[in-house]
Amino acid sequence: MSVLNISYGLGLFIIFGWLNYQLAIGSWPIVYKVICMIPCTVLSAIGLYVLATLGHEGIHGTIFKNWKASFLTGLFLSSSILTYFDMGVAVRHWDHHRDANKKNDPDIMPSAWMTKWWQRLLITRVLFNIVYLKYTYNLAIGNLKYVEKHKTPYEPDDLVLFARLNFLFAGIWLGAYIFITYLDWRAGLYGILVPSLVLALLAGCQSYLDHYGLDDGQFTNAYIRTSPLMTFIYFGSNYHLEHHLYPRVPQYRLPKVHKVLLEAGLYDVIKPTIVSGFFEAYKALAKQSVLSAENVKPTEYSHLKKAGT
Repeated sequence: MSVLNISYGLGLFIIFGWLNYQLAIGSWPIVYKVICMIPCTVLSAIGLYVLATLGHEGIHGTIFKNWKASFLTGLFLSSSILTYFDMGVAVRHWDHHRDANKKNDPDIMPSAWMTKWWQRLLITRVLFNIVYLKYTYNLAIGNLKYVEKHKTPYEPDDLVLFARLNFLFAGIWLGAYIFITYLDWRAGLYGILVPSLVLALLAGCQSYLDHYGLDDGQFTNAYIRTSPLMTFIYFGSNYHLEHHLYPRVPQYRLPKVHKVLLEAGLYDVIKPTIVSGFFEAYKALAKQSVLSAENVKPTEYSHLKKAGT
């Protein structure tokens, strides 16, 4: 399944990027080109998004049994995304799991000032990529004090090595992109750059689709998005509450986790936030952030004890 996951992401990115290029150089009327290039661009961007989620899977060690092989594979694949450095995510991500939707949540604070949906859509990814770059750079030069406030399972030497490898992997992908662009600038523009720009919009939505507008309870701090189309497109990563409950489960098994918990009656008692519609999930872009328990009414879980849960 991990090989299928990797092949799926690379396949979408490369095949539909190539089709986009072929349409661009073809002799069709411009109107027909645009009509066909829009879905090709989106599908290629989704391929890049899947590669980004594989970086996330690598952080959790769910691609392969060997955690280093898993981590480095995810690091290499996610380096295909221009300006994105997954090592910066890796250092902060463990705090996100500990403090999801609290004031110390590192995945909330950089963008907490944005209240308009269009700001979140256009600016979020740029902000976070800058933060991730800073973290990765400081690690690469051995400045561990820059990240000492974050608790990670990695040894200091591993942090430095992985950060340097992140830059190496990014350089390899960038070199390949430059070579392709040198061969034909239209291949670079329509096959790489345009899908990358669309990816920035898709990825900019992500933290909002996963958490925004919810409180910080263990069973209520993340959305469950059950749209079959979303499950197919994102390879199961849309079941985000299940991921927070069981972070060592690969993303493609999260729908099964959801089914098990649902059949056990757990969700009848807990009543998490489940979003069934594909486009309905994007309403979270306009929701108000809940940053800490002090800002919301405390959630009572006494009824869970009574239910034996």
